This record gives sequence, structure tokens and C-alpha cells, in this order.
Amino acid sequence: MYRTSLMKIFLLLSFVLGSSTLLAAETYLTDGKGPSGSDVKIYISKIPQLKYPRKALRLGVEGYVKLGFDVSENGDLVDLRVVDAKPRALFDKSAMQFMGGMKFLSPKEEGSSVRARDAEFTVKFQLN
Repeated sequence: MYRTSLMKIFLLLSFVLGSSTLLAAETYLTDGKGPSGSDVKIYISKIPQLKYPRKALRLGVEGYVKLGFDVSENGDLVDLRVVDAKPRALFDKSAMQFMGGMKFLSPKEEGSSVRARDAEFTVKFQLN
């Protein structure tokens, strides 16, 4: 049951910013800002399994964590931070580990790899 719940939680994960579309080899996540200030699309090539915190699972609590981050010109996650969360602090660690396990493609602006800044992504934690 626990494994089934995790699978359903993972499937319920919402990509809330932008019109996120799942692709076969890569996933569009959100937009960040490039050096010129224009929107730069951020794609991920690997999505880890989301771990629902045991305490929240035991208590039957749902919530979300809105994360802010940058992606380097090499595709590395930089400056990961919690922007908002409800309830506070219960899901933060799990959401940050989830984002930390993602692999990103190098953001591009006019064909060149650039650093994307000020991107945001919300991880929702929902039970059946």
C-alpha cells in the first residue's frame, strides 16, 4: 500500500507553472530568466521519485512547497530555496531532495547555454 501511495503521489505531482508538457525524452518544467532578462525554458531529463514524509503520511496531511532556483549554464541546480510552503516546514526537506535529484538540460538563449535565474516550481503532496 505504501508503495502504491507513493506511485499515486508521484503521478499527482503538479507542474503548476507554465503549460508544462511531458515529452518522451525530456520534460518542460518552467521558465527562468536569461542574462538578457528574457524567458528561458528549463527542461529536465531525469525526475527522481518523490518521497512523502512519514509523519505527514501518518497524520494524513497534504500540502505543497513552492521552490525557487537557478540553473547554471551546465545544467546544474543552483541556489535552491523555499519560497512558500503549506504547512510550513513539514514537506520542505522532501521537496528539496526531490528537486536536488532532478537532472536539467543546459538552458539556452539564442542557441547558447546560459544561466537561468528566478525559476519557480511547486511540488504538491496529495494523498488518495
